[in-house]
Amino acid sequence: MNNSSLFAEDNSIPLKVQNVVFISIAVLAIFGNGIFLVSVLRSKRKHLGLSEYLVCNLAFCNFFLVVTSIPLQVIEINIGYFPLGSYGCYIMYPLATWALISVTETLLFLSFERFIAIKYPFKYIQLKKFSKMIIWIFHLISIASVIPYAINLHIVEHDNLPQCEEKWSKQISSIYTVSMFVIQYGIPLPVMSAFYIVAIIEIKKQNDEFIKISEKQYSSFNNNRLKLSGNSINTNLFIKLRAYGKTVMGSRYKSSNSQKRQKQTVSIFKLFLIIVFLFAICMIPNQIVWLCKAFDKVSVSGTWSTICYWLTYTNSVLNPILYGINNRFRKFYKVLFRPCCRVIDKQLFYSESFFQSKTENILSRTSVSVPKTGKRKERIIENFHSVENDQPSLLEEICYFQRSVSYRKNTITEY
Repeated sequence: MNNSSLFAEDNSIPLKVQNVVFISIAVLAIFGNGIFLVSVLRSKRKHLGLSEYLVCNLAFCNFFLVVTSIPLQVIEINIGYFPLGSYGCYIMYPLATWALISVTETLLFLSFERFIAIKYPFKYIQLKKFSKMIIWIFHLISIASVIPYAINLHIVEHDNLPQCEEKWSKQISSIYTVSMFVIQYGIPLPVMSAFYIVAIIEIKKQNDEFIKISEKQYSSFNNNRLKLSGNSINTNLFIKLRAYGKTVMGSRYKSSNSQKRQKQTVSIFKLFLIIVFLFAICMIPNQIVWLCKAFDKVSVSGTWSTICYWLTYTNSVLNPILYGINNRFRKFYKVLFRPCCRVIDKQLFYSESFFQSKTENILSRTSVSVPKTGKRKERIIENFHSVENDQPSLLEEICYFQRSVSYRKNTITEY
């Protein structure tokens, strides 16, 4: 993952700029992933959901990657040599590489988890049973992948300055570099893309089916309400009203429901596209650098190498933003950055009723913990009321819809 020679030779980026960028990335990554981990660990929940468990593992790996890489690189580019000796050389770079491989494998598992949740929701519970074992297998694969790298790292002196570099034959180095490219990028990117493509196709299919069933139910219900007996007065007038209501109300319902589902489909498609796009853009430059160095086809400047490292670390900043945005963590971020009622809201956030879906329970808990100040009480209740009334996301609805769609088909009554 790291090599100090990439920063020492032919690097036109000023040292101050490098320090500012590296430190900024480190602060953002540590803060974002750290806040995410704290919000989960302090939630007082006995069991985490599969998505939360995976995203926590992703946040930990991102956090570990930044902590083990950036501080050491900042020190190296400022003092010009590797300061931790031979033992540090054997440990630090392999740890960073292990964290990077674990990040990639966790992203791959997340795409598989979302694919199963959407395509085969009944098998999702079975997947959850084996999730921890799968994650530990991924970590063991990552450790096994970096062992050859750790064995062949040695302290080499350049101009009487110690540098941590690889020392093995050119052929073995090329084979190892290609294998790492396959593990970190070659396999994960197409597999992730395939999972997300199938997932978005399934979402669109289920949305279309949901709209069709809902419109049919609504139309039947509307006709049943407006049905009149032959002995009614002003039959023609009521028949016209029934037809008008069916046309206007049915088309309105179709329009609003279709627009909502279409908007959700486009939104989730954009999210999946952004996930794959950012992974591809952030990871490929660093992979190209190492392939070029392994085969000596193109000389790589220190400037380009530094930029590639920045992109790789930027992925650690963006991951908690992409995977941590949901109702629960948005509430935690609001609590954290609202000093005026931070103590009250933290008690509310960590209480058991905060994780319930009904707004009434949350409001009753709020009325107990809020001091007797009318304005403040009304404001806090209103804020939580507006949050809880948000529509659930498509991923939250999709599993329930998959289980209920067959039942809805069998219970539709023709009027």
